[in-house]
Amino acid sequence: MRIFAIALFALLAFTTPAHAEDVAPVVTTMPLPINRGDWEVGGGASYTRNVRTNDRFISITPKAEYFFVNRFSAGGTLMYTDDNVLGTTYGLGPSATYYITHTDALAVSLNQAILWSKPYAGDNYVMGSTGLALDYFVAPTIAFGPELKALYYFNGGLNKPDDAVQLAFNFSLFL
Repeated sequence: MRIFAIALFALLAFTTPAHAEDVAPVVTTMPLPINRGDWEVGGGASYTRNVRTNDRFISITPKAEYFFVNRFSAGGTLMYTDDNVLGTTYGLGPSATYYITHTDALAVSLNQAILWSKPYAGDNYVMGSTGLALDYFVAPTIAFGPELKALYYFNGGLNKPDDAVQLAFNFSLFL
């Protein structure tokens, strides 16, 4: 009788979990807030240092964009830049972001900004910024992640900065 009880216990213990594995867990996902009518408020920050010339470049770029259609937003961007060559520069201009693809917690976006820039000294210039970003959603409405940016300048005489590639850190709050 004792052997029968042990065998019955073993049979129940090892077969019950096997049946539980056949049932797929129910996963409820929340859609990312990148749809028509949503807002994105956030921005980026970066620090760049040229090791050859010892030039440094600190930039903060807040933005606010409205989603006009799913995965596409447009709005405005401000810029504050401080470097040891040109000094402090302020910028303002339109920006747009397109979310290429996304999962439940990650989103890849391509963004573009054209900024009218006013340095502390020297001529004004227009700059463009094109970025590829990877956003990680730590909550349904909060995201952060890295962005690889290409910076290029259209005019400004001799005092405009050189074209550059930059790695920035982004933070976004979706409303």
